[in-house]
Amino acid sequence: MTPLLQVIVTFGDFERTTGIASCSPVTTAVSSATTTCGTTMVVDSWAFGSTPPTVASVTDASGTCASGKSFQIKGSNLTGATAVSFVLTTGVSTNQVYPASSFNVASDTTINACTPSVGSGSAYVVVTTPSGSSAFGPTYTY
Repeated sequence: MTPLLQVIVTFGDFERTTGIASCSPVTTAVSSATTTCGTTMVVDSWAFGSTPPTVASVTDASGTCASGKSFQIKGSNLTGATAVSFVLTTGVSTNQVYPASSFNVASDTTINACTPSVGSGSAYVVVTTPSGSSAFGPTYTY
């Protein structure tokens, strides 16, 4: 079993969490210069000075989707989004995370997307960019 590691770095009042990463020698968030989960860890995917995205609203949209229902995200710092995820807040699937079936970054403040092809209910919509992930904000029911 591969151990997991959550990296949290603090500079004054600024705290940055890279998320959960595998401790194998080459990973997205951290890598080990010596052995798996060794003492020498190197952050290799960090965005100093950049601001994570925020989600201000999530509303129905009129676009077409091959799978799922069309919706639109309004927020800030959305450019470069690498993922749009749904974290269910209700039902037997509470806390399950499902990716949007597709998404397109229209601008720094708008993403057009399609709901996941699996799961249903009320969910937080989370946008991930190289600068981090948006905090839980508005929920959307699909």
